[in-house]
Amino acid sequence: MAIYKTNRKSMDYRFTVTDKNDSDLIALKKIVRQHNKRVGNPYYYVPRLKVSLRARGNRKVHAINDGLRARAYDQQLPHKYASHFDVYVSEVHTPYTSQQLENICTRHTFRLMNYTKRINHK
Repeated sequence: MAIYKTNRKSMDYRFTVTDKNDSDLIALKKIVRQHNKRVGNPYYYVPRLKVSLRARGNRKVHAINDGLRARAYDQQLPHKYASHFDVYVSEVHTPYTSQQLENICTRHTFRLMNYTKRINHK
């Protein structure tokens, strides 16, 4: 069962799950997969999306049991020790294709030409 929280600082945060097989998480992954299949139009840039799970739970006990220092898992808790997961959806920044760059340059060239025409007619 997904838990939706609204008091998060991150714009990418969606919800919290206790299991990787949660129905809301599976549905979200399916939606993102369908979105990413449609991405790739050469005339405008639509970013690809990715779903990330951040493991949450007790960190100190697991780090010590693994023979590490107590603060070893402060940044990334391994998924096998997680009591719950925060789900994030973020953009994957990919470089423009040559066709996209050509279209962007063409649009900017026309804007610049129109701007210079307006200046010259004054």
